[in-house]
Order: sequence, then C-alpha cells, then structure tokens
Amino acid sequence: NNNLGSEGAKALAPAIRDSASLTSINLFANNLGPEGAKALAPAIRDSASVTSIDVGRNFIGQAASLELLAAMKGKSMASIGMAKCDLGVEGSKVVAEMISVMPSLTSV
Repeated sequence: NNNLGSEGAKALAPAIRDSASLTSINLFANNLGPEGAKALAPAIRDSASVTSIDVGRNFIGQAASLELLAAMKGKSMASIGMAKCDLGVEGSKVVAEMISVMPSLTSV
C-alpha cells in the first residue's frame, strides 16, 4: 500500500501502456478509487505485455470495474485480482464470461 490514489494511477498509466516488458501490475490497496481505475483501463487495453493485474481492495465500484474488465477482454491475462472492488452482479457475470473464453486465465 503506497496510497497512490487516482492521481498516482493517472501518472502510472502512460508507463504501463508504453512498456514492452511489464507483465505484472500489483496495485492492491492503493486507494485508487473509480477515477484511478478508469485511468488505468486504456493503458491496460493498449499494453502489449501485461498479463497479470491486482487492483484489489481499492473499492473502485461497479462502473470502473466494468471498464477495467472490458480493457482486459481479448488479452492473454493469466491473473486478475479484484477483491473488494465492489464488482456487483454485472461485474461477476463479466468475470465468469472471461473465465470461459480466456484459456490463459489461471487465477481470479
């Protein structure tokens, strides 16, 4: 926990997007909030290398969770950590769908 907040997430987003070697992002319990998660979504979508992400315990809410999950669709994700993100029913349905169509996913 480094208490990055939404501003920290916004600052990290370009580096995540542009890195060719970054495979794992652990932002567990960093007070990202919905705005921070929304800032990360395009970076994850556009990243060529990220296969693992943990944004658990950031209480990002259902709307931002859905944006993050949408950013991961079609990627070769191995691990997705979203504990205590307030996914809600819709988010849970999206995760269930991802499990069924993403053979690389080994941990949720």
